[in-house]
Amino acid sequence: GIVSIKRVKNDYKLKNKPKFLKFVQTIFEMRRKTLINNLLKSFSLSRSELEEKLTNINIDINCRAENLCLDEIVKVYQILGLDK
Repeated sequence: GIVSIKRVKNDYKLKNKPKFLKFVQTIFEMRRKTLINNLLKSFSLSRSELEEKLTNINIDINCRAENLCLDEIVKVYQILGLDK
């Protein structure tokens, strides 16, 4: 059979792409830790604040970064107010 690959351009309108890439690096830094634990290590928010923010965007509070799709990673980045 024939396999067709279609390139899809996703423009998330990120204001600071280098900062976003650093964020992605941060959430994948400790692979065996949950997303919340990686975020707690790097950002000055409480566990309850992070849990509330993730719940508001329908992200499982016990997930690991590798379980997120790019859309979800962008949502987490934006809800933390990092896209400035």
